[in-house]
Amino acid sequence: MVPERGAAVQLIVLAAGRGSRLGPSGDERPKCMTPLLGRPWLDWQLDACAAAGIGPPVVVTGHAAAAIQPDARIERRVHHARWAQTGPVASLWCALAELPDTELLIGYGDCLWHPHWLTRLRTATAPMAISSDRDWLSLWSARFTDPLSDAESLRLGPADAGGRRHLQQIGQRTRCLDDIAGQFMGLLRFDARGTQLLRALLADLPQARRDQLDMTALLSLLLDAGHAIEVIEGGGSWIELDHASDLELYHRRSAESDWSHDWRRPPT
Repeated sequence: MVPERGAAVQLIVLAAGRGSRLGPSGDERPKCMTPLLGRPWLDWQLDACAAAGIGPPVVVTGHAAAAIQPDARIERRVHHARWAQTGPVASLWCALAELPDTELLIGYGDCLWHPHWLTRLRTATAPMAISSDRDWLSLWSARFTDPLSDAESLRLGPADAGGRRHLQQIGQRTRCLDDIAGQFMGLLRFDARGTQLLRALLADLPQARRDQLDMTALLSLLLDAGHAIEVIEGGGSWIELDHASDLELYHRRSAESDWSHDWRRPPT
């Protein structure tokens, strides 16, 4: 079942990072303002949000926050002053302090997704869900000489009676392809109950622990606490930005009509 267009959901874009691995330009602007095909990265995200029928997002800012100008497509900006000393979960915690326990989509500021990924993620029935790219190896092989040097484990349980699969383990380094059913795409969904559970778990952590968590470590904590995390699978139609070489690759491949990870085309 596809969620009703315009139904209440809040997207949080975690966009506090600097992007130091992109070279000198990473000191001048937040990573989310890196241009791709003549448009800032965040601009692509905002258009995808609107195309998926989701209202204007909350954008968590940090480095060079003034570079993210007021925009009618942004509901509000939440500034994370300690962005340089903390990880992405601390940025999320900063946003949660200003939001009610509502349905949340959470997206990395350095990933682009076709709107179909956002729509499909909202069809999850579990309180918590993530998206996973089964075609990850083709993208990682183009980005890295050794794809397994960067890929992380993602193991799934068997399909339930409704054909849905749930996360068993995530975020470990591995040299075994059998440990990688897909790659986490920097996109998560919590329904209102899931948001409440997420907030409670984070509130119980010491600040120092919360400050240093990355998102896959948070997912592991949620699994350890006994929470079911549904996985919405598909193939392609998204990208992430880590290095200047990624930009070169995406500019080159975006001219190809059959590129599976073109974020402008629907996933399989």
